[in-house]
Amino acid sequence: MISVDKLLKKLETLNEQYDKVLGSETPTGYWFGRVKDAVRLIEQNISGNEQLRVALDGVADNYQQNLDFFGMPVKSDNLSKEEYAASLKSILGNFYARVISDFKRLEYLSVINDTNVILVGGNGAGKSSFASYIKQASTSNIVMVAAQKYLFIDINGNFQYQTMTGDDVRSAQSVDIAALGRKETELYSFRDANEALFTKLLRAMVNDHVIEHTAFHGNTEDFRSNFTRLQEAWKLIFPDIEFVLDALNRTLRVKKKDEEYPVNAMSDGEKVSLFHLLQILFVDDNSFVLVDEPESFLNPTLSNLLWDTLEAVRPDIKFIYISHNMSFVGSRKEASLIWIKSFEYPDERELEPMQGIESLPRELVAQLAGTRKPIIFIEGDYSSPDYALFSGMFSEDARVFPVGGHDTVRMYTKSYNNAPEFNGGKAFGIVDRDLMDENEISISLEDDIYTLLFNEIEMMYFDEDILSMYLTQLSYSTVEVVKKIDDFKNAFFEKVRTSIDEITSMKSKAMLDSFLARERVEKYKNVSVRDMLQEVQQKLSDLNLEEKDKEFKSRIIHQDKQKPAETAS
Repeated sequence: MISVDKLLKKLETLNEQYDKVLGSETPTGYWFGRVKDAVRLIEQNISGNEQLRVALDGVADNYQQNLDFFGMPVKSDNLSKEEYAASLKSILGNFYARVISDFKRLEYLSVINDTNVILVGGNGAGKSSFASYIKQASTSNIVMVAAQKYLFIDINGNFQYQTMTGDDVRSAQSVDIAALGRKETELYSFRDANEALFTKLLRAMVNDHVIEHTAFHGNTEDFRSNFTRLQEAWKLIFPDIEFVLDALNRTLRVKKKDEEYPVNAMSDGEKVSLFHLLQILFVDDNSFVLVDEPESFLNPTLSNLLWDTLEAVRPDIKFIYISHNMSFVGSRKEASLIWIKSFEYPDERELEPMQGIESLPRELVAQLAGTRKPIIFIEGDYSSPDYALFSGMFSEDARVFPVGGHDTVRMYTKSYNNAPEFNGGKAFGIVDRDLMDENEISISLEDDIYTLLFNEIEMMYFDEDILSMYLTQLSYSTVEVVKKIDDFKNAFFEKVRTSIDEITSMKSKAMLDSFLARERVEKYKNVSVRDMLQEVQQKLSDLNLEEKDKEFKSRIIHQDKQKPAETAS
């Protein structure tokens, strides 16, 4: 790392100059030590991370250039010795603060290895502010990209953009437009930078293409420019649309089915896609690109296709996505999840890679990583009565996630509670009874899986208190309510009596399914197939299924008629 070594030597020389004047009173050794520690940590993670190496060189080169103009101020006559010393300490301290801050930014990036990344974390975790913070590093290979809906090419105005080139665009990309938008005093600058970037990108691409094509003397088929790369990528996304150069106006025209029209007439989704493509094509080699809300203003299919294409077009880029859209998170199959585990204003964060949770889908992991409350996994989906009930019951104390069937609830609950990445967070599961016996219910409870009294949650509506409450709200009198419930009980138990064999068979099947899913052959080494089959047969015999079948049928026959909901279980 030649640039870093040169920077450290220049800092040592600077320290010597200041120490001669300030003596032992200046903490140059402490500041210099922090810089070296940061560099050492970054270099430990730099192997195979070309983007980090380029960023480190970029920061080091920037401060080397700063040091070329960083002299020691001459003491003025109106300053006392103490005031002069305080001034020197302040100047040197501010300089070191900037250096240390920039290397700290690169420390955060050192957790990114050989894949693209999705930043996850709850609301208030500081994901967008983290991106802006990283963007401020003094290197050109960290770029922030944010979607804009209102994109407009200004052909008639802004003639200063007529000679725009790729270098000018890369300078414009160094501006953190999103940060400007968060400052009340910078709203004009935000609006100007935001609206102008699309125009700058298009004009720079046209100008660069014309200049490069004019200077090219090889085989025309071998010629490559950002315009040719744009055309190639665009065909993968919108095969029926192509671009035509408008060299006179330094812009493009759109061609579709032999009809030409201006870029401003494109759909919002097409313009957003073009905007992202242009930005990514102009990014320096081996860059980090922070993408805030990559799915904004795009339908899911187009969003996935666009970012798949951009990742393929620029494999030298490490994309760092910031998204709250779980569909997009799920679409980045190869990207790593990095959790912003904690955030302390303004720039203290703890980042943790989310690895090894293979039994949980990545879009669910992204939501769980941002959750500080206990987790409750339930059956069904967001439209199910399970979710309507339990989210209402537990919304203040826990986060409720519907995840499908009861087997999934069990698997996710155990996976969450056993995953060290969740730092001791607690998950519980709630499942339907599904004809489970008391032993199965007890075993489930050991894994924090709670079982309802009912086979299905809809059977909750058979509870007499709920029936009574519902009928009362329909303005039935007390006498009418009692009669209707009694009529329901009689009809219910008559249905149970006529279906008792079917119900018993369902129970036996559930017990057998549970047995087959749970039990395993224990003795298999140096044992014949016959012996293994005998072991299974013995376990089936011990299950005593026929006896349990009789007990269950007897329980149904003698069930207390005052509890139809429990009979339904």
